[in-house]
Amino acid sequence: MEKIRIITDTSSDLSVEEAERYGIELLPVIFQIDGKPCYEGIDLTNESFYELMPEHDKISAGQIPAAVYLDRYERAQRHGYTDVIVITAGSTFLPTAQAAALARSLFFEQYPQAELRIHVANSKTYSIAFGAAVLEAAKKAQSGASCTELLRFLEDWFARVELYITSFSMRYVPVNGALELMRSIAIEITRAFPIIRISQGQVEPLEGAYGAQQTFSKFVEYCRQAISEARSPYYITYAKREQEAKAAAETLEAALGYPPERICQMGASTVYHNGRAAVAVIFQREQPV
Repeated sequence: MEKIRIITDTSSDLSVEEAERYGIELLPVIFQIDGKPCYEGIDLTNESFYELMPEHDKISAGQIPAAVYLDRYERAQRHGYTDVIVITAGSTFLPTAQAAALARSLFFEQYPQAELRIHVANSKTYSIAFGAAVLEAAKKAQSGASCTELLRFLEDWFARVELYITSFSMRYVPVNGALELMRSIAIEITRAFPIIRISQGQVEPLEGAYGAQQTFSKFVEYCRQAISEARSPYYITYAKREQEAKAAAETLEAALGYPPERICQMGASTVYHNGRAAVAVIFQREQPV
């Protein structure tokens, strides 16, 4: 009989309570702030990280060392698990998939006779765009789904999930962040606010707009058109711009006839790359792109 362990990390923007409820092991992403390690969700709350962003030059991008994953694989083996599924942010955004895969290689070098099966699912996206998939997979696992069924579910989700994101300010978006493109777009088009689409790790700039209100209207219309075609559940995430996030939810619900599945705050990993003025909408295309 299969015994399955699901591992993800705090860049999924899942809460500790959700992880505990559904048996998910939630690893903290580690930042270096002024040369000291700080653990997302432990040393850093969402709000405290937002306040640190003006000093982003003192913050290094988050990571999880391969040694942490190796330790979790060894624990899973000791506790009789047959399968470990590690679900990570896309490698464009965080190096966690590479670290998890390296740890898998190290594990089998040290334990060549081990029967534990280790699966690394690179979501090619980030934030709740993969966190929601982790949550659904964990629910399925609790209901008795097989490892094969879970992996097929995740593969389908990541093939169809899309994230539309805008930022109402380019301040504090680090020049070495995964979404540096947002900054360059803003400069190229005379500081218009950028709107981008992310699918399967590809970042596509859409036509932006000048001014916060025009950007909001255009962003929500992009989302409305895309979601209405797919008739998909959708999710909204934000950092400090709660007002814009709630307004987007109200506008989309009025247009689509149903509310978002979830409205949540972006955690430190997401905000580090997007800035604290970002708002994103996540949904799934009807067919893989």
